[in-house]
Amino acid sequence: MWNSISFKVKNIYKKIEIYNFNVRIFEIYWYCNKIFLNSVLK
Repeated sequence: MWNSISFKVKNIYKKIEIYNFNVRIFEIYWYCNKIFLNSVLK
C-alpha cells in the first residue's frame, strides 16, 4: 500500500517538474520574442 502511494506521489511530482520545465521554456521563448519584436518595431 505505501509503495503505491509513494509511486503516485513520485508520478505527480514528475508531472509538476515537467510542467515547470515547459513553463520556463515558454517564458524564455516569450521573452526572446518580445525583445525581437521591440527591436524590429523600433
